[in-house]
Amino acid sequence: MKYTSSDWPKPALNWSGQSGFTLLESLAGLSILAILAAIALPVYLAWYDAYCLTAAQREIHQAMRHVQSEAIQKKREGQFSIRENGDHLEWAKHDQAIDPAQVKVWKPLEKSVTFDISNTTLLKKQDVYYTQFGYQGDVSARLGRVTLMSRNGGRAKRCVIVSTLIGALRDGREQPTPDSNGRYCY
Repeated sequence: MKYTSSDWPKPALNWSGQSGFTLLESLAGLSILAILAAIALPVYLAWYDAYCLTAAQREIHQAMRHVQSEAIQKKREGQFSIRENGDHLEWAKHDQAIDPAQVKVWKPLEKSVTFDISNTTLLKKQDVYYTQFGYQGDVSARLGRVTLMSRNGGRAKRCVIVSTLIGALRDGREQPTPDSNGRYCY
Protein backbone atom coordinates (compact mmCIF):
# COMPACT_ATOMS: atom_id res chain seq x y z
CA MET A 1 0.00 0.00 0.00
CA LYS A 2 1.29 3.39 -1.00
CA TYR A 3 0.84 6.43 1.16
CA THR A 4 0.55 9.91 -0.22
CA SER A 5 0.73 13.20 1.55
CA SER A 6 -2.99 13.54 1.47
CA ASP A 7 -3.35 10.41 3.60
CA TRP A 8 -1.61 11.94 6.59
CA PRO A 9 -3.65 14.08 8.95
CA LYS A 10 -2.93 17.78 8.79
CA PRO A 11 -1.92 19.52 12.04
CA ALA A 12 -4.51 21.90 13.33
CA LEU A 13 -3.42 25.51 13.26
CA ASN A 14 -4.23 27.08 16.61
CA TRP A 15 -3.99 30.82 16.19
CA SER A 16 -5.76 32.22 19.14
CA GLY A 17 -4.07 35.61 18.85
CA GLN A 18 -2.22 35.22 22.17
CA SER A 19 1.49 35.06 21.46
CA GLY A 20 4.43 36.82 23.20
CA PHE A 21 4.93 37.82 26.82
CA THR A 22 2.48 39.25 29.28
CA LEU A 23 2.99 42.71 30.72
CA LEU A 24 4.11 41.24 34.03
CA GLU A 25 6.71 39.00 32.37
CA SER A 26 8.07 41.94 30.35
CA LEU A 27 8.38 44.14 33.44
CA ALA A 28 10.16 41.37 35.33
CA GLY A 29 12.67 40.97 32.49
CA LEU A 30 13.30 44.71 32.28
CA SER A 31 13.76 44.90 36.06
CA ILE A 32 16.42 42.19 35.96
CA LEU A 33 18.24 43.99 33.15
CA ALA A 34 18.12 47.29 35.06
CA ILE A 35 19.56 45.68 38.19
CA LEU A 36 22.39 44.09 36.21
CA ALA A 37 23.16 47.42 34.52
CA ALA A 38 23.18 49.22 37.89
CA ILE A 39 25.75 46.72 39.16
CA ALA A 40 27.93 46.69 36.05
CA LEU A 41 28.09 50.41 35.20
CA PRO A 42 30.07 51.63 38.26
CA VAL A 43 32.53 48.76 37.84
CA TYR A 44 33.04 49.65 34.18
CA LEU A 45 33.48 53.37 34.92
CA ALA A 46 36.08 52.64 37.64
CA TRP A 47 37.95 50.35 35.23
CA TYR A 48 37.85 52.98 32.48
CA ASP A 49 39.16 55.71 34.82
CA ALA A 50 42.04 53.45 35.89
CA TYR A 51 42.76 52.65 32.25
CA CYS A 52 42.92 56.36 31.30
CA LEU A 53 45.17 57.13 34.29
CA THR A 54 47.55 54.32 33.40
CA ALA A 55 47.69 55.43 29.76
CA ALA A 56 48.49 59.03 30.79
CA GLN A 57 51.10 57.78 33.29
CA ARG A 58 52.83 55.73 30.58
CA GLU A 59 52.82 58.68 28.18
CA ILE A 60 54.39 60.99 30.79
CA HIS A 61 56.99 58.38 31.74
CA GLN A 62 57.95 57.81 28.10
CA ALA A 63 58.12 61.55 27.42
CA MET A 64 60.42 62.10 30.43
CA ARG A 65 62.60 59.19 29.35
CA HIS A 66 62.75 60.63 25.82
CA VAL A 67 63.84 64.06 27.11
CA GLN A 68 66.52 62.34 29.17
CA SER A 69 67.85 60.27 26.25
CA GLU A 70 67.82 63.30 23.92
CA ALA A 71 69.83 65.25 26.50
CA ILE A 72 72.45 62.50 26.48
CA GLN A 73 72.52 62.13 22.69
CA LYS A 74 72.68 65.86 21.94
CA LYS A 75 74.95 66.66 24.90
CA ARG A 76 72.76 69.51 26.13
CA GLU A 77 70.25 70.04 28.90
CA GLY A 78 66.60 69.17 28.28
CA GLN A 79 63.39 69.94 30.08
CA PHE A 80 60.06 68.13 30.44
CA SER A 81 57.15 70.49 31.17
CA ILE A 82 53.53 69.72 31.95
CA ARG A 83 50.64 72.11 32.51
CA GLU A 84 46.88 72.31 32.75
CA ASN A 85 45.38 74.19 29.83
CA GLY A 86 41.65 74.66 30.19
CA ASP A 87 40.02 71.27 30.54
CA HIS A 88 43.03 69.05 29.84
CA LEU A 89 46.69 68.45 30.68
CA GLU A 90 49.40 68.86 28.08
CA TRP A 91 53.14 68.28 28.06
CA ALA A 92 56.12 69.47 26.09
CA LYS A 93 59.81 68.68 25.76
CA HIS A 94 62.26 71.46 25.02
CA ASP A 95 65.72 72.81 25.76
CA GLN A 96 66.29 73.99 29.29
CA ALA A 97 67.15 77.49 28.04
CA ILE A 98 63.68 77.97 26.50
CA ASP A 99 60.96 79.36 28.74
CA PRO A 100 57.90 77.04 28.81
CA ALA A 101 55.64 79.98 27.92
CA GLN A 102 57.47 80.24 24.58
CA VAL A 103 57.08 76.57 23.65
CA LYS A 104 54.74 76.23 20.68
CA VAL A 105 54.13 72.46 20.55
CA TRP A 106 52.26 70.97 23.52
CA LYS A 107 50.88 67.44 23.36
CA PRO A 108 47.52 66.82 25.08
CA LEU A 109 46.82 64.01 27.52
CA GLU A 110 43.51 62.22 28.03
CA LYS A 111 40.81 64.78 28.97
CA SER A 112 39.56 62.73 31.91
CA VAL A 113 42.92 63.10 33.74
CA THR A 114 44.08 66.00 35.92
CA PHE A 115 46.77 66.83 38.50
CA ASP A 116 46.58 65.88 42.12
CA ILE A 117 48.13 69.22 43.06
CA SER A 118 48.74 68.32 46.71
CA ASN A 119 50.91 65.35 45.65
CA THR A 120 52.67 66.80 42.59
CA THR A 121 56.11 67.93 43.73
CA LEU A 122 58.00 68.90 40.57
CA LEU A 123 59.29 72.44 40.33
CA LYS A 124 56.64 74.94 39.26
CA LYS A 125 56.97 78.19 37.34
CA GLN A 126 54.01 80.14 35.92
CA ASP A 127 51.56 77.23 36.35
CA VAL A 128 53.94 74.84 34.57
CA TYR A 129 55.45 71.88 36.40
CA TYR A 130 58.82 70.79 35.08
CA THR A 131 61.90 68.68 35.57
CA GLN A 132 65.28 69.16 33.92
CA PHE A 133 67.88 66.65 32.77
CA GLY A 134 71.57 67.42 32.34
CA TYR A 135 73.67 66.41 29.35
CA GLN A 136 74.59 63.13 31.09
CA GLY A 137 70.96 62.22 31.80
CA ASP A 138 71.15 63.26 35.44
CA VAL A 139 68.51 65.40 37.12
CA SER A 140 69.64 69.01 37.22
CA ALA A 141 66.51 70.19 39.06
CA ARG A 142 64.85 68.97 42.24
CA LEU A 143 63.56 65.41 42.47
CA GLY A 144 59.80 65.09 42.47
CA ARG A 145 56.70 63.45 41.11
CA VAL A 146 53.73 64.11 38.85
CA THR A 147 50.59 62.70 40.41
CA LEU A 148 47.49 62.18 38.28
CA MET A 149 43.90 61.55 39.23
CA SER A 150 40.59 61.28 37.42
CA ARG A 151 38.41 64.33 36.81
CA ASN A 152 35.41 62.05 37.36
CA GLY A 153 36.19 61.53 41.02
CA GLY A 154 37.30 58.08 42.06
CA ARG A 155 40.16 57.18 44.34
CA ALA A 156 42.65 55.91 41.77
CA LYS A 157 45.89 57.85 41.43
CA ARG A 158 48.97 57.25 39.30
CA CYS A 159 52.32 58.99 39.51
CA VAL A 160 55.65 59.22 37.73
CA ILE A 161 58.50 59.73 40.16
CA VAL A 162 61.93 61.20 39.42
CA SER A 163 63.57 59.32 42.25
CA THR A 164 67.36 59.69 42.07
CA LEU A 165 69.87 62.32 41.02
CA ILE A 166 71.21 60.06 38.28
CA GLY A 167 67.80 60.27 36.61
CA ALA A 168 65.98 57.10 37.63
CA LEU A 169 62.27 57.26 36.79
CA ARG A 170 59.63 54.95 38.19
CA ASP A 171 55.88 54.61 38.14
CA GLY A 172 53.70 54.50 41.23
CA ARG A 173 50.09 54.12 42.23
CA GLU A 174 47.96 54.97 45.25
CA GLN A 175 48.82 53.02 48.39
CA PRO A 176 46.89 52.57 51.66
CA THR A 177 49.75 53.94 53.80
CA PRO A 178 51.92 57.02 53.22
CA ASP A 179 55.63 56.88 52.42
CA SER A 180 58.30 58.67 54.49
CA ASN A 181 57.29 62.01 52.89
CA GLY A 182 53.60 61.56 53.68
CA ARG A 183 52.62 60.83 50.06
CA TYR A 184 50.21 58.05 49.17
CA CYS A 185 51.28 57.60 45.56
CA TYR A 186 54.59 55.73 45.41
